[in-house]
Amino acid sequence: GVAYVSNDGSFEAVGATISDNTASSNGAVVYMSGESASGTIAHSFVTRNQASGTGTDAGVGYLADSASFMVANSTFRDNEAVNEGGCFFVDSSFLFLADSKFYDNYASKGAVFSAEAGSASVSGCDLDGNSAVEGGAF
Repeated sequence: GVAYVSNDGSFEAVGATISDNTASSNGAVVYMSGESASGTIAHSFVTRNQASGTGTDAGVGYLADSASFMVANSTFRDNEAVNEGGCFFVDSSFLFLADSKFYDNYASKGAVFSAEAGSASVSGCDLDGNSAVEGGAF
């Protein structure tokens, strides 16, 4: 993936194009873990990122251990995970999605995000063409 962030670290992409990244493990763009870890993607275009190893999660971001992540005014298209969370996998963390577009993302569970003991808030988002074996977009 692009970034590994832990503990007090942060990740920010504003006005970025993030495309064609792969990970054989979790999080093709960012793997984030830790109570004070935080991230933001805003005003960006995120496309064709893939977590491709057997049982991997999060075509874009893997959030674990109380991390927090915000997405605003961005477009996510054609991101994929072999297992859960075509865009995001939320494990004991928080994800906030606002005013963004999610098109044609795929995972076996949750094409846009999948949560395990985590939570997400979605506001003003457009979702179209996302597919999953279980759960559809979420």
